[in-house]
Amino acid sequence: MKMNKILIVFLILVISCSQEKNKYHIRDDKPIILIGELGEIRLNLLKNSILLDKIEIYNNERELVLEQSFDDQGMFIIKSKESNIDSISYNTYKYFSSEVEKQKVNDSLTKEIYHNLITTREFKYNGDILYLDMIENGRKRYNALNLKLVDSEWISDDKVKLLLKNYFPFDGEFKFYYLNSKEKLISKRIEKNYYLVEFQKETGQQKSIKFDIEIVPSESDSLMNSIFTQEIFLEY
Repeated sequence: MKMNKILIVFLILVISCSQEKNKYHIRDDKPIILIGELGEIRLNLLKNSILLDKIEIYNNERELVLEQSFDDQGMFIIKSKESNIDSISYNTYKYFSSEVEKQKVNDSLTKEIYHNLITTREFKYNGDILYLDMIENGRKRYNALNLKLVDSEWISDDKVKLLLKNYFPFDGEFKFYYLNSKEKLISKRIEKNYYLVEFQKETGQQKSIKFDIEIVPSESDSLMNSIFTQEIFLEY
């Protein structure tokens, strides 16, 4: 049913853009491009198929502002981009058709499946991710931040001190742990947004280290308590 709806929408679009012809030749190795005054729409087909794979919308500057695709579970995936002079933010939405999925168990029992709306948001500043979260049915389930490395100092061959800065408004605390562990790292808050963290890595050079950070929000924060993984690229 979902794929039929997609195909119907696709056929309507094709018919509308071929005003004077009864035939429209489709090549599955190239997108169908609809050009308008405000930009263009590109329709991409599945390989060796006439079914729709992805829709892309570009503005007059040929910048991708919205993309809609479909995953293996039949979910619609929409990615949108919003930009201004200083920053760019990306939003990703995943959702099923609003129809209820019904499965017949036996002659008297039917199972109905309702699919939740899940939204993933990323906020970027000059291309760097500052914050992301996941919202399910209008309720935030998870959030994460991205701390930036300001400076580092090697204490020994396998121990390094990291000066990290949080650029997202936050008045709570951070707790630092070794990756996938409850073993705490030695850390100290220097100023409101600066944190000094001591990390002991395995012997030998590594391009990066990963550790877990727990968000412990204050009463004034909009963030929720959650744990995310931070990756820091090392300099020797």
